[in-house]
Amino acid sequence: MYYNLLPLRVGINVYVHVEEMLGVVVTQVIVEMSELNETTCEVGVVLQLGLAPLHLTHASNYLKSLGRNTIGWDEILEGGLAEGATVMSWRGETGGIAAAKQHHDVVMTPNSYLYFDYYQSLDKANEPEAIGGYLPLERVYSYEPMPKELTADEARHIIGVQANIWTEYMPTFKQMQYMALPRMAALSEVQWCQPGVKDWV
Repeated sequence: MYYNLLPLRVGINVYVHVEEMLGVVVTQVIVEMSELNETTCEVGVVLQLGLAPLHLTHASNYLKSLGRNTIGWDEILEGGLAEGATVMSWRGETGGIAAAKQHHDVVMTPNSYLYFDYYQSLDKANEPEAIGGYLPLERVYSYEPMPKELTADEARHIIGVQANIWTEYMPTFKQMQYMALPRMAALSEVQWCQPGVKDWV
């Protein structure tokens, strides 16, 4: 089971006011979450906390002592990775490479290849409104999640890929489907096929 620890995404002034109590609150929430019955935990309870990098390692180590694992966006690298932490590399591949070199598992999810809330076409006048960016089907299909910079031992820590589709610009399920497909099908081949087997044509 994984608990997702999210970094604090507020201004420094807000952080200064909450810094003293954050450690206590984090510990209390983690204790409460860990006491949930196993049936609830099996369906995937995700603990989402706004944590500054200073507190990520503490929270991760505490969860590890309870037999739980942490997963987090690549910002968790900034506080030092706790034993067993898994990194989701979204700001390119750099975070994923760094984590794999430290023998931590990685889910590759770089925004430049796998953010499906980006436009599919440069003809934005005829596309539904999106957050920005441009991510055509061909680019998704061209993605290779195993960085050449990794040794075979390091590469085994790349455990998968994930597309992200943030829906703040998608008012309907139909629009979400439009943004996901056919890029989701391309990502399936990226994940399931060896590079030499893929064939765009």
